[in-house]
Amino acid sequence: MAVCLGVLASAQPAVAQQAEFDEEELFEKPEAEEEASSREQAGQRQVRRLEEKPLQQMSVDDARAAGFVFGDPAEESSRTSATFLAATAGLLAHGVGHFYLDETNTAGMLLAAEGASIVLMASAVLWPWLSDGSTASKMYARPALYAGVGLFGLSYLLDVVGTMQSADIGLPANTRQTRGFSIEATYRHLSLEGFGDQTLQLLTAGSTADLGWGYVGARTDQDVYLDTSVYGLTLGGRPWRGPGRHTFAFVEVDGEWLSFGGIGRFRRLGGQARVGVSFGLGNWISQLRHVAVGTAIGYGHHWYRFPTAQGTDMSFATSAGYVPFEMFMHLNLTERLNAKAAYEHREGDFLQTNPAGLAVASVEFLYQSTDLLQLVVRGEVGGGLGLVGGLRVSFGN
Repeated sequence: MAVCLGVLASAQPAVAQQAEFDEEELFEKPEAEEEASSREQAGQRQVRRLEEKPLQQMSVDDARAAGFVFGDPAEESSRTSATFLAATAGLLAHGVGHFYLDETNTAGMLLAAEGASIVLMASAVLWPWLSDGSTASKMYARPALYAGVGLFGLSYLLDVVGTMQSADIGLPANTRQTRGFSIEATYRHLSLEGFGDQTLQLLTAGSTADLGWGYVGARTDQDVYLDTSVYGLTLGGRPWRGPGRHTFAFVEVDGEWLSFGGIGRFRRLGGQARVGVSFGLGNWISQLRHVAVGTAIGYGHHWYRFPTAQGTDMSFATSAGYVPFEMFMHLNLTERLNAKAAYEHREGDFLQTNPAGLAVASVEFLYQSTDLLQLVVRGEVGGGLGLVGGLRVSFGN
């Protein structure tokens, strides 16, 4: 009994100590929870104050706390100076804005483009003068001048635009395809410049098989009044492809047979060869990586046959050479709508009386209706007004 009482006596302090410990812990937990809750409520009140405060009354710290992101002031100041240099001194030395930003590769390419443009413009002026206006120099002069002016303006604009922003400007991906099989049917309305209200209305059908490294296409134009027929064949190849599907060099030959049965009927056999290049501007300017531009130049020849004096047979009458030239640019305006602007210098389309060397400006819209079907709308001015609308079915990518 004495032993039991001793054990009980020794256990009582331990039980009391345990009860005291549990009681302290019990009060500590609510205090910790209350402290965490008060911090959360304070944060919510701060967020509410930021949300309720108008933007113009926020300090920079308040705006950052509200989630606004600010760029590096030093970088923004540097780009502002670079844009100013590109817009002013860049008129004389293209690429100076990118050189200021230590983007030497881009600056070097822009300066090289400026040099090439000056060579083209100078040759367009000097060759006819040195050769006393030879036929070859006249054929070369105008396309070379247009190419030089276009390249000069493009390299200048790239220098200015490329220094404005360091991030993507938000253009959607370029969906214009360069590989696959396409079938196209269009309607073309062409008003004949210099011939009053005369017009040609043409139905066009064509197909192209593009394997990436090469392509072949065939087409035909038929006048709705059956007075004019055109048949053409195109063969092309891309001996070099760079990064991206819109960066490549191409070579193509084109043959065409035209039969015009209206007033002043004639037959025309034509052929031309062109070389050109297309490249994505992202290779130079990261902000414009979804924009593609290109140019092509070549030589073409037309052989004409006209009715004989008896009016029944056709005999060879004359031939004429020309220098085809084209500049183009295309980009997506939305995820499904692609726009292409082009300037082309070529021989007249359908009448031998058209002035040699038509300057044709065109705009084409390509709408991706489904994965396979595309809607085509194109307008052109030069030698008359041309309107084109049709469908294109594409397989591949």
